[in-house]
Amino acid sequence: MNINIKELFMTSERSHITDYEMLASKLLYRTILILIAVCPFIFWLFYGVHMVSLSEATALTIALAIFAPLLVLAQRMYGTRPQGKYLLVSICFTLGCTLITFVPSASSGNIVYIYVALSLIYLNQRLSLLAAAYSLIILVGQLLLNPKLSEVPLLDAAIDVIVLIMVNAIAVTVCLMGRRLLSDVVVEKRKSDAVLDMVRESVLGLEAFGQSLKVDVDRNESIGVQLSEGLGEITKGAAVQAESLSSVNGSMQQAGTFLGAISTETAAMRQLSDASVTATEEGGKQLEKLQHNMHRIDDIMGETHSEMSALREYSEQIHLVLESIKAIVKNTSILALNAGIEAARSGEHGRGFHVIAQEIRKLSSDAEQEMFRIAEVLTRIEQQTSVVSDKVGRGIETAAQVQSIAQGTTSFFSSILEDARMVSSKSLEIESMLKKLEENTQASLGDIDAISTVIEQTSASLQQLSAGFEGQTASTASIAGAFGELESMITRLQSLAEGSEMSAVQEQTGKETNQHGSHSSAECRQAGRG
Repeated sequence: MNINIKELFMTSERSHITDYEMLASKLLYRTILILIAVCPFIFWLFYGVHMVSLSEATALTIALAIFAPLLVLAQRMYGTRPQGKYLLVSICFTLGCTLITFVPSASSGNIVYIYVALSLIYLNQRLSLLAAAYSLIILVGQLLLNPKLSEVPLLDAAIDVIVLIMVNAIAVTVCLMGRRLLSDVVVEKRKSDAVLDMVRESVLGLEAFGQSLKVDVDRNESIGVQLSEGLGEITKGAAVQAESLSSVNGSMQQAGTFLGAISTETAAMRQLSDASVTATEEGGKQLEKLQHNMHRIDDIMGETHSEMSALREYSEQIHLVLESIKAIVKNTSILALNAGIEAARSGEHGRGFHVIAQEIRKLSSDAEQEMFRIAEVLTRIEQQTSVVSDKVGRGIETAAQVQSIAQGTTSFFSSILEDARMVSSKSLEIESMLKKLEENTQASLGDIDAISTVIEQTSASLQQLSAGFEGQTASTASIAGAFGELESMITRLQSLAEGSEMSAVQEQTGKETNQHGSHSSAECRQAGRG
């Protein structure tokens, strides 16, 4: 693992202290303060049990009272500088040397191991070497100059020195291992930062995708609602068409009934005409009977004229119904065209509905053609009805003339016979026309039934399509709910990424603050010197 240690512990050792060194200095500073505060109580406890003298306890208390403000001053002035750690370690070993001097015991030299351990807090190889030199100098000096330690046998003193050297070697090794571990931590931190960057980029990508998905879902839901409304309108139109066709069917059936009645009356009129001819040929003896029959003919002709007028009114009503059907067919064509346009806008989702819209337009076109045929048939019926009505009117006039002539003289029997024959001939024509009209009416009824069946099938298909669009709307709502969950997850990821980024910013801000504090302290010292 190729990592620059200076990059790990400091950006520039001469410029500012790292966060780790600042934390280590604070811990060492507080630990030494605690030792300075605890040691007087321990010594005065020793004095209370007569283990040390009053002068020794007093001297140690005074020495520690001097060390405390020096330590506080050193921390305030150099705690934010790279050189502060060397000063704190020096004060630490000086305090240890003082304690060894004042402790009246041959084992007081072991105190130096405590300060060797405290120097490890920085994990600095140079500082560990300096601490090793301090500890060896203090221990050797105490063994040579301290009368309490000079009583220690030479072998024990040599062993203490060798053990101290080994402990210092272990301390240096621990510093090296600590640096490697910290370098691994830095590498892992860089990896985690890279992962966080990737997470932030992924979150941004997910957010953009989520916005796009939301727009598509809203658009799909709007299209589904519009199509569902359009299908509802088309279904209503189909229902109206079915009702109109049912009404037309009833009217046509009534027209057929009336045509049957007219045909029956026409046949009766023909029979009466034949009877009139026979009666005219028999002679004057049947004149009274002929007059009676002519009265009946007059009545029948009047009824026939009334029936023909009613037939004409029914024809006009059928024309009105056909106009309604024409308007319905036109509206159906327009609705089918609009549905086809909406299906084309929907793309692949509206392909099936586009086919159904084409079928509806085809059915509408077929219905329009059948309507034109019915109109033509009704026109013929009206024309024939007009002819029959005229003929019936003439028959009435002729019957009146025959009746008048029969009452006046028998010399007009020949003309009466001729008129009777004419009436019989016209009756045959009317009967033939009425049969044709009845056949056409039955055919129209069959066509209307077929159109009604097709419209019912179309209405059922439209209801199925409407149900399908309702299912699609439900699916769209489900997608919208899932998008809400995705959006909440994206928000949580953004919060985590922003939290990590904020920690990094705070760390960088702390470094800049420390650097600024170091520069400010240096400027203050320079100003004081000036």
